[in-house]
Amino acid sequence: YISALRLLRGAVRWEPFAQKTGTLGLPESPAPGEPALVLPASVNDLSFEFVGLHFKIPQNIRYRYRLKGYDKDWSRVTARRLVDYTNLPPGTYTFEVVAANPDGIWSPQAASFIFQVRKPFFQEWYGLMLIGMGVLGLGYVVMRWQSAKMKRRHLRLVQLVEERTQELRRQNNALEAAFEE
Repeated sequence: YISALRLLRGAVRWEPFAQKTGTLGLPESPAPGEPALVLPASVNDLSFEFVGLHFKIPQNIRYRYRLKGYDKDWSRVTARRLVDYTNLPPGTYTFEVVAANPDGIWSPQAASFIFQVRKPFFQEWYGLMLIGMGVLGLGYVVMRWQSAKMKRRHLRLVQLVEERTQELRRQNNALEAAFEE
């Protein structure tokens, strides 16, 4: 059975992440097939510790495990009782482990644990919508700023043309007056 579950190799109080915990302090599924644990995207490193029971030669127990949704196949047979999974992407996973006694007889049913790693905020539909609205809002602000800048430049050019036109009229009038005399 699964004897311990840790985040980043440290013991954890599971109450913030699980609806209920069992007798060993591990999270329990609220309903069959439902995740026992729902983790935020920033908490995606887990360690599973497991144990098989044999009273005569416990050191000869062998294990195989897999994380459905992440591992393609079962692990190689090992005596190791701890496995780490780091940087798990968002998704729903089922950790399964089976044990074989020293005679090579495998447990008929795997011990399993279902958990979920949530998507980060920016990958959720509301996050994408908020980011999209932010980009559109920023585009609108930039467009308005550019438009105002172009309008100011246009007004400056109109004023400059008007000033130079008046100066040319004065010079033209002065030349006409000089020519008539």
